[in-house]
Amino acid sequence: MLRKMTMEIISKNKIFVIEGEIDASNVSQFKNEIIALFNRYSEIILNVDKVKSISLAGIKAFIELNLFAFEKKKVLSVEGKQISEFYNQNISNL
Repeated sequence: MLRKMTMEIISKNKIFVIEGEIDASNVSQFKNEIIALFNRYSEIILNVDKVKSISLAGIKAFIELNLFAFEKKKVLSVEGKQISEFYNQNISNL
């Protein structure tokens, strides 16, 4: 049986903490929630310290969100674990 990966975004003092996993099963939800945040804020800081894993679909979502922010003249920052760590994990699993 396939289990659904969970992901939650929690606001903490203007920093949005992502908890759980970001993969193909929830990447749409992730992108939609971040885009909705851009409707309220011109700058978003995402903390990924509590993210257990990010699939290649999740990494692609971060890239797309960064491009979205740039096009809308908004700022997207990521703090905590480096996305490159997740990228390297995905590449090593290919």
